[in-house]
Amino acid sequence: MVSFSTAIAACAAAGDWRGAVRTLEGMQGVPPNAFTMAAVLRALGGAEGFPALLHHEPAMLVMERLGPSLEAQWEAVTAGTHFSGPTVLRLGR
Repeated sequence: MVSFSTAIAACAAAGDWRGAVRTLEGMQGVPPNAFTMAAVLRALGGAEGFPALLHHEPAMLVMERLGPSLEAQWEAVTAGTHFSGPTVLRLGR
């Protein structure tokens, strides 16, 4: 586990988010710990469309907010009723 975490942290420090993700995918059968996930999220923070990791502790991750919450979108689009079928399918992507 330590070697995976160290390799992912090195990728994050180098700005290599693809390398961090490849290393995470190579952890077959080894569940990532909080440090490993924070390192992956820190690396992904440099990729378009991913929020930046602002702070992490063993039981907490603080990330940049990219836009309105799903609840705010729901209220704006549906006036509090329901999402359409096609919208629900797009949310899962």
